[in-house]
Amino acid sequence: MSKILRNRVEKSAVNVQLEVKMNEKVKKLARSEYLPLLILGVAYFAIHLVVPKIADDISTYDAYKNVDFFSPSFLWFMVKDWYFNWSSRIFLDFSMDFFNMAPQFIWVILDVPAILLLIYSIARIFPAKHRTACMWVLVGFFFLYEFINLGGTGFITVTVTYLWPPALGMYSILLTKRLLTGEKVRMWQYILAALGLVYATNQEQMCGIGLVLFTFCFIYQWVKKRPKLYIGIEWLITMANFINFATCPGNAQRAISEEANYYVGYSTISFFNKIRMGIYATGMKLLIGNWLFFMFAILLAVLVIRKQKQLWKRIVGLIPLGIAIVFGPLAPYASRVFWVIDRIPDGGTLYGDPAAIGTVMVGREILMFALILIAAVTVLLSLYWIFGKSTLTWCLMFAVIMGYATRAVMGFSPTIWVSGERTYFWMHVALMFCSYVMFDEILSTAEGKYESLALMAVGTLPVSGVPQSIYYWVMIAGLYLKRSLSFAATYMIVLWIPAVVQYFESFQFIYHL
Repeated sequence: MSKILRNRVEKSAVNVQLEVKMNEKVKKLARSEYLPLLILGVAYFAIHLVVPKIADDISTYDAYKNVDFFSPSFLWFMVKDWYFNWSSRIFLDFSMDFFNMAPQFIWVILDVPAILLLIYSIARIFPAKHRTACMWVLVGFFFLYEFINLGGTGFITVTVTYLWPPALGMYSILLTKRLLTGEKVRMWQYILAALGLVYATNQEQMCGIGLVLFTFCFIYQWVKKRPKLYIGIEWLITMANFINFATCPGNAQRAISEEANYYVGYSTISFFNKIRMGIYATGMKLLIGNWLFFMFAILLAVLVIRKQKQLWKRIVGLIPLGIAIVFGPLAPYASRVFWVIDRIPDGGTLYGDPAAIGTVMVGREILMFALILIAAVTVLLSLYWIFGKSTLTWCLMFAVIMGYATRAVMGFSPTIWVSGERTYFWMHVALMFCSYVMFDEILSTAEGKYESLALMAVGTLPVSGVPQSIYYWVMIAGLYLKRSLSFAATYMIVLWIPAVVQYFESFQFIYHL
């Protein structure tokens, strides 16, 4: 009897030990910065499984379904046709057509890792001190970027040309940062990043970013007499794609076709007015009803108030938030007082008539340009006051400026008013990157908690969208719930349920197209 009892006691002790070990593993997983990535991957994998083929995805498949698309002779014919008659985006166009013709599941198993690579690269360029909490916030930022924006002309078509280049490009930038800081980089990472950069810089936006960044890094290393071979290779890859873009005969043919279809008379518009168009169109999207900019402005204001004691600097730091509130959640009400808010025209009415392009610099446009200029100056000043004279400051400023510029250059394309949300993706990546860094800075400063709480609460009050308003309170919780398990539980419960509803409504719209 005693032996049986002893065995039971021993089994009970073993079970307790196993339970303790299991609890430790669960807690370790909950505290891991990779848990948010895991959940993001699972969620987007599920979303991808129900994504339908629409628009260009369907038309591409219909165009090639009766030919032997994968035969080498046909592929070579298509590459020549793209280059001479349509676009310098050889790798992107090939991928777009290839994945439209291949089983959709192949695209799914590559697109989800591309999303995770993008988020991972953003988080690793400047690793946070509070990695897990900041990773949850970064994942939340991506969740609040509506995936439907990457499906305007077809999810496969848009993601391979506007999501994959930023993902691969950010990974190359991450490796560049590691080289500059003396961190270890493995050979397979060099190879992966170089191949990825060939693909990424085949897109004009990433090519422009890479050309500026890698040129600066190469010159900096040369001056310091510490040249890195790989940075030189990155520069050569980017320059090769730039030359390809500048000399490709297909780009000129495409511009003629797009002008005839989307913007008759575009070629008569002056260089200066094309710049005006790009700045104006991008500013409207950034400042008016942009929730990511709203959250970015909240974090910016919190940090300026914490770090600057002078009243005028605090007021300057609040200006971007004020603009985001007035032209975001308060726009329906503010328009009753400020008549210009509901009279800011879209591109179709502002620039639809090329003959009138010289007369559009009137009250409404002047106000919009003033808002863009004020927002730009106050954001850059605030970043400088927050992080001081540091490499991080210049990197954040570079991200903000280049993020804006990648969309503003669309002023030099006849498709500026019809290219849709996808061309703003780089701008939103820049906002996510800066917000990630600023959120970590908030968690790293212990003082002024109640001040931050009050400011965030005020910023939340006018928010009408349920997912957005809940998310702001989750950001507040992140200031206090330092333990990852509590933060993760709060985040999952209050944010992702309404986020799923939001996505469900979006896909309902898609299926009814």
